[in-house]
Amino acid sequence: MNLINLKNILTLLLAASRKIIYSSLVALVLSFSSYALQIVDSEIQDVLKKLVDPILKASGTNPEEVTIYVIADKSINAFVANGRKIFISTELIARFNDPDILKGVVAHELGHIAGGHLVRRDEKIREIQNQSMLATGLLGALSAISGNPAAIMGSLMGPSHIFYKEFLSYSRTQEAAADQAAVRFLHGSNNSVKGLMKLLNYFDIMERRGYKETNPYSRTHPLSRSRLSSVKYSLDHESIGGGSTIYEREQYARIVAKLRGFLKNVEIPKEGESSFSDLDRFSQKYRDVVYLYSMHKTEESMRLLEDLIKLEPNNGYLYEMKAQILFRSGDFKKSLESYRVAVSYIDNPILKAEYAVSLAHYVEYVEGEYEKKKILEEVVILLESVLLQNIKNPYIYRVLGTAYGKLGDLGYANLMLAEEAFMSDKIADAEQFIRNAKRNSGKRTRLNLRIDDIMKQIKNLKS
Repeated sequence: MNLINLKNILTLLLAASRKIIYSSLVALVLSFSSYALQIVDSEIQDVLKKLVDPILKASGTNPEEVTIYVIADKSINAFVANGRKIFISTELIARFNDPDILKGVVAHELGHIAGGHLVRRDEKIREIQNQSMLATGLLGALSAISGNPAAIMGSLMGPSHIFYKEFLSYSRTQEAAADQAAVRFLHGSNNSVKGLMKLLNYFDIMERRGYKETNPYSRTHPLSRSRLSSVKYSLDHESIGGGSTIYEREQYARIVAKLRGFLKNVEIPKEGESSFSDLDRFSQKYRDVVYLYSMHKTEESMRLLEDLIKLEPNNGYLYEMKAQILFRSGDFKKSLESYRVAVSYIDNPILKAEYAVSLAHYVEYVEGEYEKKKILEEVVILLESVLLQNIKNPYIYRVLGTAYGKLGDLGYANLMLAEEAFMSDKIADAEQFIRNAKRNSGKRTRLNLRIDDIMKQIKNLKS
């Protein structure tokens, strides 16, 4: 099971009411779980991918095999899960307007992946657990024989404490190794370790403020000041000219602006605590567009957005933002015009899915059968292309199933509804839909292959 159970904002777009709620911010996909709120945005996704891909390649990792998730979290944090998933907190991006910091953090997390630390960590935990259980059992037996209750308590507490300290020591060793790997990956991608250095400096200041409460032997990470020395050596010996380009900094500032506009209460570090530099004028206005939009101040938001479009008339992300504002204000036709412009500039599956679902909603307002058919065919083409890019979600399948059904294709309609049911763990419904799909499949080879694949998955799940 993934750490975050994705629940796409597209469900809102499928609301039965014509007073459809479209309050997703800048194409943000919001996912709720007991852990976090996931934020997915086409621009944020594209900018992060461009920044991170060279580092992935330098680490020997195929960029297509790694997924980066941005989660709403007020701690400055990043971590790896399931081997090929990197999670980054919104606070890490929004607080520091510095792509070198993000690169340093990602390189460090890749150090954990390359070093096999996740597997080894789990093995170490099992080893320590087994040792702890054995030691506790032996000491407990001896204490019981002695008839000394205090000894029994000591037997239960002592080994656990010893092995816990052993795990912490092991964890600190892994963190140091990940730092060294990060240096290699950053230099191998013509980047600098200065971002990692800046972040460690920030953490060091925070640690020094609470120095009396900081026990270096009760931490999973080494103290930042001890990590700083090795990173500083690497910084002093790296070639001049590495690091983020002016263009990368400009693009990064815009996703920082988006998140600040959305989060509203980001704490900006004081001077001396980090390398924070304020947003440029374009990004400041961009932040205000997002903030006003999130506060439902549509006219003010649109007015500022139009100013930005005049400055950059070929920026597809601005048209995407405009489409969302228009859609929420009820001007669906103009919204779709803006979406078409955005899609013409940006090849991003999130944007395509958003546009397709908006089309699927708009078709309910269209009277001509020919026009309806053309719109539904466009929905199918868009969402099938999204699925090919490995963006799979039950709500996408639901929209596709509905579109195919309205086009009269009951074979594909039932296949998509079966996919939705299967992904939602509704196995009985999936079986019913896939049987209906088979009855309506005819001699279409591609369709029958997909039906057979789902049937096998259902059979394997039930066996």
